[in-house]
Amino acid sequence: MQKIRPELEAGQQARDAARWLMLAPLPLAARTAYGVIAPAAVGMLPTWMREDLKLPLVPALDPLIVQPAARALIRTLTWAIEGVIEADAA
Repeated sequence: MQKIRPELEAGQQARDAARWLMLAPLPLAARTAYGVIAPAAVGMLPTWMREDLKLPLVPALDPLIVQPAARALIRTLTWAIEGVIEADAA
């Protein structure tokens, strides 16, 4: 990201897109999982990118809540997908 940083611009269009991604219009069933994944994704961005896009990060909550919840969600999704793949193969 550092290499292409000079080419990146956090204009209004980019900020609008980031805001839409953070507040995506999802069905109720998907909101809980997305509410874990979206902050985890923001936490993985470089600081300069988060700041340019005006994306919030709560440093105290990220390692204590967001990251463990995202890991648990990913493990659960991996387990569920593996079960589907195994069932399809049988």
